[in-house]
Amino acid sequence: MNITLEGDQQSKKETPKLFKEYRLPPIEFIKFQLNQAINVPIPLLNETNLTILAYVYYYGPEAKKKIVEERILSSTNSCINYFGTLIAQGYLIRDETEVKLNPKILIQDADYIQINVVKLDNTKYEVYHPYYKKPSSSEN
Repeated sequence: MNITLEGDQQSKKETPKLFKEYRLPPIEFIKFQLNQAINVPIPLLNETNLTILAYVYYYGPEAKKKIVEERILSSTNSCINYFGTLIAQGYLIRDETEVKLNPKILIQDADYIQINVVKLDNTKYEVYHPYYKKPSSSEN
């Protein structure tokens, strides 16, 4: 991963630009995109779920076999359970006899540039954590 920072950090006039370059193998390339599409800014799926989605996208009908072969899950029954959950959540769809990644989740198959605009919003106070509970005014 290469990181470059452009812009004058001292100047309030110019917004700093952070560039990161990743060189990823195919499954990680897909998982990276899935994570950006699904888990940012609020994490919804764990590493195993993202990996399963990436295998389904990359290997198609052979995904179940590869998932067990490469020890992502221990059995085809585990695959069936995970697939069922991911179908119910809308990340996978059943197309006749095949399970596929939901086509609304767009995956690039070649190098791409992703631009994120991240803005600080001081009018909000939220923490994206599953156990977060905003303190009541009496606790402050």
